[in-house]
Amino acid sequence: MVKRVAVLLNGPIASDSRVIREINTMSRVASVDLFYVDGKNTDSSIFGDNVRLFCCERTENLLVKIIRHSCFYNEFMFYVPIVLKQCVAYDYIWANDLPDLKPALKIKKILGSKVIYDSHEIFVGTLNQFFPSKAKWYKSIMHKAALFVMTKLGDCAEKKMVKRADKFVTTSTSFKEYFHNKFHRDDISIVMNCPNVQTAEDSFDFRAEYGLPQGSFITLFQGRLNAGRALIEMIESMKYVKDNVHLFVIGDGSLKNDMQQRTVDLSLQNKIHFIDEVPSSELLKYTRGADVGINLQASINISKHLASANKLFEYTHSGIPTIGSNVPENKLVIEKYDLGVLVDNDPKEIADAINKMSDADLSKYRDNCKKAAKEYNWENQEKVILDLISD
Repeated sequence: MVKRVAVLLNGPIASDSRVIREINTMSRVASVDLFYVDGKNTDSSIFGDNVRLFCCERTENLLVKIIRHSCFYNEFMFYVPIVLKQCVAYDYIWANDLPDLKPALKIKKILGSKVIYDSHEIFVGTLNQFFPSKAKWYKSIMHKAALFVMTKLGDCAEKKMVKRADKFVTTSTSFKEYFHNKFHRDDISIVMNCPNVQTAEDSFDFRAEYGLPQGSFITLFQGRLNAGRALIEMIESMKYVKDNVHLFVIGDGSLKNDMQQRTVDLSLQNKIHFIDEVPSSELLKYTRGADVGINLQASINISKHLASANKLFEYTHSGIPTIGSNVPENKLVIEKYDLGVLVDNDPKEIADAINKMSDADLSKYRDNCKKAAKEYNWENQEKVILDLISD
């Protein structure tokens, strides 16, 4: 009998490459229903016939805001009646991150489903990102108080709920070690967010499209433009690079306006170019057109420090070296295969690494990327998912 899987996602699906890959893998052997928010009209084109999409309305009112900044793990309980309304005896409820775990467990209690907890990050460790880094003194006190409450409540709730999850998945070796020490579970699986093995070779011609000389050195950042990625330091590094170096930034996010303003302040508009977010299906075409990729991670919390960024693997599959922050997961992968240069998040040090790469023979890195891609690919990762939903 074909298994039935309900996937809960506390955000949009269009740009979530990991969840898209997971669902495409599951849908080869199971029927999958995705419950999510903030959908787009084009979402239906992402998956095949074996996947149904349920874009849910998210209510915004004072009560929701209070829950979001206190007992945040209750915010998505509205998924429960929507899932039950489908009258499907789901075999598995796949909960992506902590906000989806409580509704998943509630559905489990009613339907007898098994819950797979997929923790993409150390969610409680990211809560400081909910609050602005700068605020007036009285607001700062309020924010610190709210953060303290959220952290204590979130820690307590997660410890209780993790015990009831049937299976536990996370995204990196560092996260697995952290969760093992915290929850004392020996059954934590790792599914890294790696691209599929690439067969396409076409690439975006940045030089032709932007009227740049053929000798231009193309540096690329792709991803969400949010806190924790040393984005302003990356912008400032362009003050120190050679004249032929250009930085292309692909993506959108809360820091985009600040990055663009800092670019203007430094009179770097001729060296830094912003491109709106592109569909995940087209992203690696752009990546293959660059000479080097930037993957900076600011250790603003434990989750950011231990995270494994999918852009590192996207650069690797595209055959370009990485300039990455010296954090555990970058260090593990980059040093294992000599895929690039590790740096501290200092503008001058970032610039020195870019300049070094612009003078280097990149063929060595391209060869190393091919070797690494044979290990870090989705075809290897998805075996874990298929095993998780096989019993």
